[in-house]
Amino acid sequence: MPPHIPSPTTIHSAATKALLPPLTLIVATTPISNPAAPPSSSSTPRLGIGNAGTLPWPRIKSDMRFFARVTTRSPPRIFPSSLQQQQGAAATEEEEGNVMNAVIMGRKTYDSLPAKFRPLPRRVNVVISRDTTGAVRRRVEGEWRDARRREIEMEKEKSATSGAATSTTEDPEAEEEDPAILVSSSLPAALHALQHTFPSRSRNGRRSLGNIFIIGGGEIYASALLDPNVSLGRAMRIIMTDLRRRPADDDAQKKGVLVASELEHAVDAFECDTFFPIGYEELENRREWRRVGEEEVAREWVGEEVWGEWKADGEVVTRILGFERV
Repeated sequence: MPPHIPSPTTIHSAATKALLPPLTLIVATTPISNPAAPPSSSSTPRLGIGNAGTLPWPRIKSDMRFFARVTTRSPPRIFPSSLQQQQGAAATEEEEGNVMNAVIMGRKTYDSLPAKFRPLPRRVNVVISRDTTGAVRRRVEGEWRDARRREIEMEKEKSATSGAATSTTEDPEAEEEDPAILVSSSLPAALHALQHTFPSRSRNGRRSLGNIFIIGGGEIYASALLDPNVSLGRAMRIIMTDLRRRPADDDAQKKGVLVASELEHAVDAFECDTFFPIGYEELENRREWRRVGEEEVAREWVGEEVWGEWKADGEVVTRILGFERV
């Protein structure tokens, strides 16, 4: 029987928001000029994130590896002071082993994932869908169970080869565990469900909630940033992979030097029809957002090396930017 979830009337209370870790939007963007803006306008380019239901740019291996590591890794031991007070002493190794991050996405974003990676493993997959028939929930949970069976079979084969047993293969009820899946009708409802499904600390072997990542698409990002039922009173972070098309072969490129000044103003390298809800102008507004240095992002946010300078990867160049709402 699924856990009881209290009435949504308490979703937006300050106490409920305080118990959740910061909401982190993780996104890849590229600047697209805005033809609707008048020539004298100071508006910055829009930040493209998708085209025709998929990514507008070729696969970026470094960014894919970064995304996988960041969204699966347990939170760093350095917590914001409010969370540290609520969680008490540093987690034990056993508790850390039971921490699982959540990735929140729209149904279209979920369906855009390659079938072999769907649902994303070792993370709580939260899918936002307006479906009221239960069909999306049944399909997503069925895909989770299929993936879990494949994982168990792989562990059995590995165990048979090495001669070592694993706890998963020895547990006859392993395939009957509750799916690491939630399907909700809206982002506020999804955050409410996470709060009341997972404890803030692992107890008696029960999984606890680590970081919460929003991974798309455009409507879900907009809800996180613009819906006061989500955004007011909640710690908010953005981890952005800023990308451009790799410059044409020239003397600087031959020497492995990327000309930052040219890349800063490059636009329209890829065709986009879906956009991040806010642009650089808003993010660079220090009254609303704080630009976070790469060392702080690496040490306190993700526990993973980030690159703040342009880095080439195939046809594109990327850098990682961090923003925190003031």
